[in-house]
Amino acid sequence: MADTLGGNGSVVINRGVSGFPADKDLFRGTGNILDKYPDIKIAAEVYGKWDNAVSQQELTKVLTAQPKVDGVSQTVVVLPGHPKRQQAAVSTLNQGIGRAKPTARSDQRQ
Repeated sequence: MADTLGGNGSVVINRGVSGFPADKDLFRGTGNILDKYPDIKIAAEVYGKWDNAVSQQELTKVLTAQPKVDGVSQTVVVLPGHPKRQQAAVSTLNQGIGRAKPTARSDQRQ
C-alpha cells in the first residue's frame, strides 16, 4: 500500500477483534511498515472484527466522516479450511464504500 500511495497519504486501518492476539500482531506489523513512511498518516482505525458486515459498517462511518482517505489497510486472518474469508474481506472493501479502495493487505495464516 505504501508504494501504491507513493509514500504519502492518509489511510484507515481496518483491524480485527480488539484485544485478540492476532489483531495485535497484525497491527504491530502494519505499524512497523508504516514507520518507514512518515508521510503516510493513519486517519483512523476501526475494528471490523474480521466480519464483512461489521467491516463495511465501520468503514462506511469513518469514510463518511473523513474528508480525505487515500487507502484502507485490511488485516485479515485466514483460518485453515476457510480460504474464501480473505477474498470476502477484500471484496467487502470494494463494494459500496466509494472513495477508498484496498491497495494492499496484510495476511497471516494461523
